[in-house]
Amino acid sequence: MASGLPNLTGQQDVYDAGVALDRVASPCAADSEVELTVLLERLPGALLRVFGVLCTFELVPERSLSQCAGPDAIRVVFHFRDLPGHRLDLLVRKLRQLTECFEARVAAPDLAVALPA
Repeated sequence: MASGLPNLTGQQDVYDAGVALDRVASPCAADSEVELTVLLERLPGALLRVFGVLCTFELVPERSLSQCAGPDAIRVVFHFRDLPGHRLDLLVRKLRQLTECFEARVAAPDLAVALPA
């Protein structure tokens, strides 16, 4: 891509085996949460890529947060309203494809994601 921005079409999904994905109970049945731990040394490029994906989802600011996760990481929780399972799956796959500097934990009642062997 000439602009240097990531391809967000979903046509080619590449998994990073170093990214941890956990399925946990969602606090609200219709809502979803994605929790990321961002390594500070890769923060600027990683956030640029992630916010390109996130701009198409309805974020609930009062239920989202960020905090320190140690001396070299930041923990970010994005809480989304009424996000269908297939779109949440796409978001998780895109986060894994775009950068290796995240550990992702997803809270969704009906999401089943197969991890690579």
